[in-house]
Amino acid sequence: MVFMHSGRVSFGGNKTSLSDKEVSSRNQAILECVEKGLINALGVSSKAATLYFIELNGGMKLDRISSNPDAFVKVLRVIFGPGSAELLKAISRELRLKEAKHGRDKVLQDFASVVERAIKSKAAGVV
Repeated sequence: MVFMHSGRVSFGGNKTSLSDKEVSSRNQAILECVEKGLINALGVSSKAATLYFIELNGGMKLDRISSNPDAFVKVLRVIFGPGSAELLKAISRELRLKEAKHGRDKVLQDFASVVERAIKSKAAGVV
């Protein structure tokens, strides 16, 4: 759960809070990885269409993508079915590259772990 108070965001009542700017920056880093992964797997025009459908039909705002990685994975599975596994692999590669380049970040790691878990569950036949 996300709470707003005086321009600051705290997650689930934790004592740690992030400013809107920090949340936006981390979300932007994840969105960049998602976009690069989609471009690598689908191409530029298909990336744009996919992001459009994620917002329109998936009910997910791209500026908050980092706050709900499970919903993001679910939307990709709805749109692409079994083909979503390849997209998730491409996104996972981009997340690992960003982490290697910029260092460890908990939000990035959490998002990556959800994506990687989804890849493994798909490989195991779990939907």
